[in-house]
Amino acid sequence: MKNCIPTVFYSVLLVVYSILDGLFVGRLTDDIGLAAINTA
Repeated sequence: MKNCIPTVFYSVLLVVYSILDGLFVGRLTDDIGLAAINTA
């Protein structure tokens, strides 16, 4: 249980970062920029 909490926290943090990154890149660039980030 002690090792599970940091892993879950990191996973949630990574998902939130990915969503925010997609939103900012999607607003600042067009569809090609967002596609480039998603394939990288």
